[in-house]
Amino acid sequence: MKRNEFYLLQDGDTQGPFTLEDLHKMWMEERLTLDTLYLQPGMKRCQSIDAILDRIVAYKKAVPQERPPKPKLPAYPISAAERHRSKWSKIRLLIVSLAFLVVAVFAVVQSARERAITLHPEIECLAFNIRFTNQDKKEWLDLTVWLNGSPPNGYAHRISRLKTGKSLVIPLRDFLDQRGTRFEPWRMKVREVGIVDGDGHYKTYPSTFNPMGEEP
Repeated sequence: MKRNEFYLLQDGDTQGPFTLEDLHKMWMEERLTLDTLYLQPGMKRCQSIDAILDRIVAYKKAVPQERPPKPKLPAYPISAAERHRSKWSKIRLLIVSLAFLVVAVFAVVQSARERAITLHPEIECLAFNIRFTNQDKKEWLDLTVWLNGSPPNGYAHRISRLKTGKSLVIPLRDFLDQRGTRFEPWRMKVREVGIVDGDGHYKTYPSTFNPMGEEP
């Protein structure tokens, strides 16, 4: 038994344990009388409640103390100069962020351009044919030549392979449009020559017109 516990002898029966708070509540509700007997651990005989009545009546439940509120920092007035500096700091941060964004976009575009088609052909338009010369250090593979329009418009012809330094003469009549109509060199003129590589990149190239050139 704990020393702060109380046992009551009421109607020939021992009840408890009770705390001092319990006894205070029972007294206020008139459930205790002055001749009610009680016993605590260490007591050799019962005593009447009257012996501890002052403690019972004076009991107050302990209330946990609230933490004092944190002191508020004093608010210092912001001068116009400080507001001006803060405003320009935000503007400078925005400008720097935009600059980084522009550099990043430029790097992506430049990388895409470097991956795009980079051929160096020599193109010569003859009277009824067109001659392509591979001036690159690597052979051409799986190219499509377009005349007078970018894909899907214009007249197209596929070059499967052309080695470095070699030339290929293609009859203009071999170029077909989407409907299967052939290019007619006797009444049509080559105005534009473009090439699509195997990755789908398209680019136009300059050409020379030599109607008196050597025909195959």
